[in-house]
Amino acid sequence: MLKGLGRFLITAVVSFVVIAGALVLNNHSIVSVDYSIADEVSEVISSAVHVRNLDAGCQGSGVLVGADGLVLTAHHVVDGGDRFEVTLNDKRTFKCSRAIISRAHDVAFLKLEVDEQLPFAELRCMDGLRVGDVAFLIGSPYGAENFNSVTMGIISALQREVNDEEVNRFGWTRLVQTDTPSNSGNSGGPLFAMDGKVVGVLVGGVPYSDGVSYCVKVEEFVADLDQIRLLFGLDRYRVGAVESELRPGNLYVGP
Repeated sequence: MLKGLGRFLITAVVSFVVIAGALVLNNHSIVSVDYSIADEVSEVISSAVHVRNLDAGCQGSGVLVGADGLVLTAHHVVDGGDRFEVTLNDKRTFKCSRAIISRAHDVAFLKLEVDEQLPFAELRCMDGLRVGDVAFLIGSPYGAENFNSVTMGIISALQREVNDEEVNRFGWTRLVQTDTPSNSGNSGGPLFAMDGKVVGVLVGGVPYSDGVSYCVKVEEFVADLDQIRLLFGLDRYRVGAVESELRPGNLYVGP
């Protein structure tokens, strides 16, 4: 009898809590969160690439930003090298021997010599993005064995400055911060907004922290893309002493 009464009271209390909770929630907007980003990833993963610096013995990530084979990556990934190997999402590999490197930010460009139109990602500025918006990275942490891995997080801050002499020689200023997990080898990989457009390039993070990663914003270099393509054309059109006058002030040809 007492056990039956106890069960009745517990059932009554639980029912009351459920009903009360439903009444309270009825007056508030409930947001349904879909944690799958499979559709968004499938639209853009073909643009992500793996980059090997054959001279410096290091590797990183990158993204195709033009159907003509223009690859965006991080300056420190290509630093010290003049021979590079780029692996596409379909596992084809291309060799290239020249990098266009930003003087102001930790970004660089490679150019694949192709006779076809390659899949590429669109770029967009941070306008309209807010702290808390969902974002995702594609890259190759710790090398090609983790080729084109996807991690997801949020935009943690829109304006960060890193005061470290070692990394600031590459230009870690006016960065966007994300808690999207990244590791060594993710450098140069694209940070995507949920509209499938690249809003940043991963350049690094805080050591021993899985939740603080920094990206160079697209707006820091997107206006230079036409000039960057012209610089790659200098391989075909040598202009000797005049060449230095044709280089934009914030770019240089390396090595």
